Amino acid sequence: MVGGFYERLMRSIKEPLRKIIGRANLTFEETMTILAEIENVLNHRPLTYVSDDVSDPEPLTPANFLLIGHKNDYPFNFSELLNNSITRESLLKRNTKSKLLWDLGRIAKVMQGRDGLVRSCVIKTKKGEFKRPVQLIYPLNSVKHELKTL
Repeated sequence: MVGGFYERLMRSIKEPLRKIIGRANLTFEETMTILAEIENVLNHRPLTYVSDDVSDPEPLTPANFLLIGHKNDYPFNFSELLNNSITRESLLKRNTKSKLLWDLGRIAKVMQGRDGLVRSCVIKTKKGEFKRPVQLIYPLNSVKHELKTL
């Protein structure tokens, strides 16, 4: 089963290469540019269901998980995330080990504790709204937003 998955990924790379290059002799730089474009297309293919409803969260893509401008300064400032509509998408940690089974949602409301620090958030998912502590919320950075700020 794993071999078939790998072969399908290789086909996703080889087919565009054949269509673009054909029998042309390319320089190293041209080849790397074409491969980078193919990589970009593959990394922006949706991994989750694509909904027609505009209010639903954008589907997850491999590009959402790439570490562009990775920061180690956790916890995030959830108040700023709420104001930025692009990065409100979040994964809700569940008791399962597989991240594929975690729920995808949007931060609807940020709740502060008595000390003024953000302690929990209300998350809107397809299953409803849930109040969760920030330790179980993993905001997803959008690659488009990251590239605009560079």
